[in-house]
Amino acid sequence: MPRAPKTATQSKRPRGEEKQKDAMKEAKGQRKANGQALPLIGELAGACGAWAANPSGALPLEQIRELSHKAWEAKMGSWSSSTAPVKDLDMGPLEDALPAVFKALERTCLASESGSLRAQNGLAGLALAALVLDLSAMRTAPEVQPGEEAVAKAMSFLWHQARFFLPGRLEAKAFSDASTLALALARGLRSVHHVMARRSYAGHALPAASLVHKSAPLAGQCAALAAGGASTQAAKALATLGDAAGDLLVALSGCGCTEASMQSSAVSEMSRLCTQGPMYRGCSSGSLLALLLRSVAAQLLPLKIHSKAPKELQILCRDHLARSEARASALCAALVQHGLLEAERKDQVQLLVQQLVALCQDPRWAAAPLLCRRLALALFRVAGASRAVELDCAQREEATKLLASVAGALCAQRAGSSEPVDVAPLKRWAGEGGQLGALTRFLASDSAASSASALRAPAGELQSSAVPAGSGWCNAAALLCFAAEPREKAAKGKEKAAKPRDATAWALQAWAEFGHLPAPGDASDASEPPIRATRCAASLYRKLQWGDASSLLSRTRTGALESLLSLAKSSPLAHVRRQALLGLGAACATEAELICSRCMAEAVAAGLQDEAAFARLAALELVAQLKPQGADGSARVKELRQLARQRLADCSVLVRRGAFRAALGWLEELEMPGQLAEAGELLRRLRTETPQIRAQALPVLQRLLFDDDAEVSVARLRAVHVQSGAGCLGVRDLLAARCKALEEKGGEAQATAAMEHLAKCTMKLLAGSSPETVEDSSREGSAPSFALLEQLSLERPEALHRQLGQFLPWLAASDVSGSLERPMAACGILAQVLPSWGAAASSLAKQKMARDLARSLARLLDEHTAPATDLGQLARQAVRCLAAVAEHLGAAGPQARELLMGHFGRSIRVLAEDVEDGQRLCRHSWILGSLLEFLDRGSLEQLAQAMARLPSSGASLAQCARSALLLLSEGCRSKSARPAMISALGFALKRFPELLDAEEAGVASPLALLRLALQGPAKARAAEAFAALSAGYQEAAEKGSPDCVKQPARSSASVAAQKLASLQPELLGALDAACYGPLLAGLRSLCDLGVLHPASTLPNILAATVAAPAIAAAHARPLLLRLVESSPPLLAQRLGAGLQLAAEKLAAEGYVEVYSESWRFQAVCEAYAEFLEGRALRDQFLTSLLGDLGSGLKLQLAVGILARLPLSKEPELARVFHCAVRFLTLKVAPLLDEAAEDAPGAEDARLCACGAVLHRLCVQWLGLVGGELVRQMRETWAQPTLATDFDQALPMSFKRRSVVDLSELWRLEGVESHGLLLREMENSPLLGKAVRPAALAAPKAVPKKRSAEEPKGPKAKARKQATEAAASAKAAAVAMSKAAAGA
Repeated sequence: MPRAPKTATQSKRPRGEEKQKDAMKEAKGQRKANGQALPLIGELAGACGAWAANPSGALPLEQIRELSHKAWEAKMGSWSSSTAPVKDLDMGPLEDALPAVFKALERTCLASESGSLRAQNGLAGLALAALVLDLSAMRTAPEVQPGEEAVAKAMSFLWHQARFFLPGRLEAKAFSDASTLALALARGLRSVHHVMARRSYAGHALPAASLVHKSAPLAGQCAALAAGGASTQAAKALATLGDAAGDLLVALSGCGCTEASMQSSAVSEMSRLCTQGPMYRGCSSGSLLALLLRSVAAQLLPLKIHSKAPKELQILCRDHLARSEARASALCAALVQHGLLEAERKDQVQLLVQQLVALCQDPRWAAAPLLCRRLALALFRVAGASRAVELDCAQREEATKLLASVAGALCAQRAGSSEPVDVAPLKRWAGEGGQLGALTRFLASDSAASSASALRAPAGELQSSAVPAGSGWCNAAALLCFAAEPREKAAKGKEKAAKPRDATAWALQAWAEFGHLPAPGDASDASEPPIRATRCAASLYRKLQWGDASSLLSRTRTGALESLLSLAKSSPLAHVRRQALLGLGAACATEAELICSRCMAEAVAAGLQDEAAFARLAALELVAQLKPQGADGSARVKELRQLARQRLADCSVLVRRGAFRAALGWLEELEMPGQLAEAGELLRRLRTETPQIRAQALPVLQRLLFDDDAEVSVARLRAVHVQSGAGCLGVRDLLAARCKALEEKGGEAQATAAMEHLAKCTMKLLAGSSPETVEDSSREGSAPSFALLEQLSLERPEALHRQLGQFLPWLAASDVSGSLERPMAACGILAQVLPSWGAAASSLAKQKMARDLARSLARLLDEHTAPATDLGQLARQAVRCLAAVAEHLGAAGPQARELLMGHFGRSIRVLAEDVEDGQRLCRHSWILGSLLEFLDRGSLEQLAQAMARLPSSGASLAQCARSALLLLSEGCRSKSARPAMISALGFALKRFPELLDAEEAGVASPLALLRLALQGPAKARAAEAFAALSAGYQEAAEKGSPDCVKQPARSSASVAAQKLASLQPELLGALDAACYGPLLAGLRSLCDLGVLHPASTLPNILAATVAAPAIAAAHARPLLLRLVESSPPLLAQRLGAGLQLAAEKLAAEGYVEVYSESWRFQAVCEAYAEFLEGRALRDQFLTSLLGDLGSGLKLQLAVGILARLPLSKEPELARVFHCAVRFLTLKVAPLLDEAAEDAPGAEDARLCACGAVLHRLCVQWLGLVGGELVRQMRETWAQPTLATDFDQALPMSFKRRSVVDLSELWRLEGVESHGLLLREMENSPLLGKAVRPAALAAPKAVPKKRSAEEPKGPKAKARKQATEAAASAKAAAVAMSKAAAGA
């Protein structure tokens, strides 16, 4: 057996070796004196000496190669047998000339003029160097080994060729010379490798210092050259050089090398190679990844196993693993430092990580799991480094990204390793050890794993030192070490000794005996294993790796997932949390059962509520890809989906887009009843979304809700219409998306035909001929069907051309007496369809249609035949339909135009008279307003001409419209006026915005009338009119389309919008439960036009988000965010006024406690997080919030906002504590000098209540931040200004805090809060010694003897205690006030 390697204490050569060396020299001198040298050596000695004296010719290359080959054969023979004869290879005659030859070669190889002669001499020099090194590696015959000077010169020449000559040939693109030179260098590196192997086990090896200092740099230089020239024509030769350099580096790093200096030099060289970009290419034998894996595996090669006791085998295995893990840690640290932190090699490192994880499944790279584990730990140290470590955010993010790729790939491997394995192809290698034994024998006999057969020496003492570290022998050894690794377990704080694993003890014992496992180079195993056996071995290897939960690869996967969970929960950097969540999502995509873990679910839930938008988006994408599996998994997924649906109202557009994408994916999994309800909710939200989100969501919704059966589609559309919030606009969106999809598929004709089929089914449904399975009319009524037809007429009017005649009976008088739905729907549909129908119909058809419609609509407009319940809605739709007939049916419509003109005059007369019938007055107001809105320009000009008896001109037309509007305004102020008449005034103002402020003597303008109505009982109708006008003016101003009436060059709609904005005080004053919706919609339109004054509007809108009902607050939230976005400082400046208004409204409605209702504070917190980005803005907001806390409900609102603010940075929390401490010391502390039995005043009670609440909140927060941060903050609390050296993020434990429960404090009276505050401030962790006076704690009273007159009894004792407590409190308050004044 080989003897044990020398330790560090045995670095000095013993005296016996010195004597042996002297004996070698004496024997060599004797042989030289006797002239027993090989004749060839003598000839070469003379030729080399002559050439060294005059280096102008060529060295005898062929003779040198012949002698070098003889030396190689002699070396290999000495390895195979200890008694192998050594021929006469005495280098005495040649050894004296070699130093001069090498020196001359180094000089002439760079200065020679002849390229071929220079290359020939260089090859001769490399052959001489290999000759010297081969003789130095011989196991026997030490007398033939050359001297130290020759070895040093040989190593120096190898370095010279690798450092200067070969790079010069590659740069000059002399690839033929470079190939020959690379092969010769590879031969020299193999010889150096053998010298290293010989040095490890023979005490009489040559102690050349040049081997120690130059071997590792030489191998590193050759490896870098091989990697850099991989794409050249010399790639094959350079690959051979790379293999040789890699084997030598690995041998120096531990396999066959026992000196610490050599190992350190080799590891340093590998670290240097991490800075070379070409080394990251591929995973071939000469690549950086292969070098790292081989170096780690080299530490696992158990060359010194000599005991058969299982316990000793376990100890030895543990030592090997410890050395291997230390080596892997050092190499991974170098890789991360040089490849990730110091240089921009992110893509190269990412590729290397992917290749490393892929090799974890290959049994021929058994060290890959260990290196992968240490690399994951190194990446986690970078990603989760302390804030004191100077690392860029991009570097931490990249480390997290790489860690996520490791976790995702390992999870994918584990998911694919569950297939059964057929071990029949491994029968040849099967033995006593079962599957593991078959695999290790297969690996040890696999000759295909190593292409460097020149290093594989025959069996013997040196058999493992010269084997390449990537061979099957080393992989089998590594696999056995991993399998026999002890598992140490700790129980109840006590360490238990590792128990040997009996299942693999046989394998280590067999390895120790070298009996069962084949030795490298065995002729019986020289053949390459068949492909089927190789595949079976790989499958078996994966099964053994993932079948054991405590295996190295399983622990690597678990550690990577735990690292990602830690980063997702506690990293202060949003980019790192995002990458961690993305990595967890990739892992869950391959292993769905991971979501059953409570830690995983908590991390995802926290990510959905993260303060960073892209972190929330990453969590959304994770939840979107989860699939319910099993009872536990389904429950987890259901909970997470409910949380994810809340992101549909997120303040970030990207997050909302991701939430809609996820919700649409889940919608496909639902059954039809639930699918319709969810689709209705999505349609409601889409009404106010951006065009990008609508374009993404609507095509998916239409694909799910529309069916090939038109009746089913109609039933679903009707069900969507009755859903809360979807309504007509939701149905219109679905129809538009359906038409677009059909047009892309088959053109407009196909879309029109499909819509026509829907219209036919709906008409049948209304006629009562639809089956009961499609619709239950008694339950839902006909309104959804009417709405569907109306939306069809708006979206695709051509689909109703053939059904146009079926709407005429709906206008019959017999149908009018009951409900108004049918005739109103018919009028609206006809008004939409007639323009397109009139363009394609014949003149005869148009005449007939105009005549029939005029006859039917006249009955609806006539006072005697119109329904009694009509207040103007049906008359408005009839006017609209008649206006369409007059405009679009051409010459066939004179009768309709005359009918409209007659009703115009009749309504003018009714309004001009003093009519006491309010219903009649209201109906004619609607008719007049509708005529002014819908009549075409020609009809209006005829009216003006008929009324004014003037030529047709713009002035007469404007005068006609002005007179009608003023008449409407006057009618709205009459005694018999109805609130609905305000709406009629809005109809006319849509068409004539320039008349908004028109007025005459004694007649108020429409604008003044709206202002008056907003302050009276008709404010609901006025709010609706305002919302309609605002939306109309916004649409006209944005489109820029000219009105039909002549107007100035600039848009009259924009001017009218500015006039509407003057109603802002009245609009804000009218905000109540009945008017929230329309008023907020109108204000949003004015805000989008830029005519709203933000400073005066923001307090009321803020009050609406806090004090209004939940539905109204949801409508006010977008407007608040829009106002804050336009001017962020206003949120802090107008916060106090808004909270005061909200408190007054809540008090008027009888509220007592609102602190626990989190939805009231959501809008303000979103505005704070989204738009107050700078430190100055946030400091201003916090100072404003804490500077005016108020009392009662206002205090609850202020503290409710403060408790829920998304504070993320240390300066924000420091500002809160600083303001709180100054409030307590400057305002509250002076009040404590009052006697305990005296009731404080109102102002004092308010301050005490504020102090008690603020103190309790801050004390709770102190426990969530680190002690070091608290100490730093306390140093600045007593200062007038806050320090500016706080710039770090708050810990995640604070960001994920729960709302502090303050319910008991809201019920305290003034005296109670006074006493509570006094007790809590005595030992307050908030104030501390820096700001709390020492006298705050009540001094102990000196006991006094009770006098004889003092009354006895419990009452007397209670009075005495109260007096003493009051005196103590007064003293403490006085001391505290003095300290505060000094501060």
